[in-house]
Amino acid sequence: MVVLYSFMGDINSLDELADSELRGALKKILTPGGIVLDVGANRGQFALDVLSVQACKIFCFEPLPDAFRYLQILQDSHPQINPVQLAVSNVSGEAEFHVTAGDVGSSLLAPMENQGSQWQMPIPGGGITVQSTRLDEFIVEQGIGRVELLKSDAQGFDGRVIESAGEFLNPDSIGAVLVELNFHKFYQDQDSFYSIMEKICTSGYFLAGIFRHFNRSGWLWWADALFLPDRPPFSTQFE
Repeated sequence: MVVLYSFMGDINSLDELADSELRGALKKILTPGGIVLDVGANRGQFALDVLSVQACKIFCFEPLPDAFRYLQILQDSHPQINPVQLAVSNVSGEAEFHVTAGDVGSSLLAPMENQGSQWQMPIPGGGITVQSTRLDEFIVEQGIGRVELLKSDAQGFDGRVIESAGEFLNPDSIGAVLVELNFHKFYQDQDSFYSIMEKICTSGYFLAGIFRHFNRSGWLWWADALFLPDRPPFSTQFE
């Protein structure tokens, strides 16, 4: 209790603690040269976190032109970063992408006009056409043998990102899943957090950790959740 209360009221300390715990978890599950799929890479914030703990090969999916160009610049100093100018969807092809006031909130889903998040505020006429891919198709096209980590931050579309992994959504093909769960509705036709958790947990994983989260007016809005294989050495389920 003393440790917990020492962080109460200090948001930066709480975020730093959560990020430190996540980096510790990544260090345990990632190996040099391992493959990471970073869906919703934005400007490479998560990719840099990964590289701070392990020299992985990271495919950074980002359809927004400005953010994608930033990833290309970042690749010059971090060759492990592989920018992919595609959105990830359960259907490959062309798709409308909704650009928001804060580009980290941009999504394949239209933002709800009356939601209270500044990041997801829609820009009038902010829709662009992008190319999308299913993850299972991308994995086959790239000849990827095993993914150590699938990270999804797709702004309300994460259930369909997970679904697009198809038959690869199993611990032998994808070693861990890190996904943003939204507990309030920010987008039209948003995937529910409980359906995402059910899909992952019925595919051979268990909820191993909840890291950085965001509260507004005292209520939980979203959190990053890590799922690991439901078997040794991670799970308590022993054969």
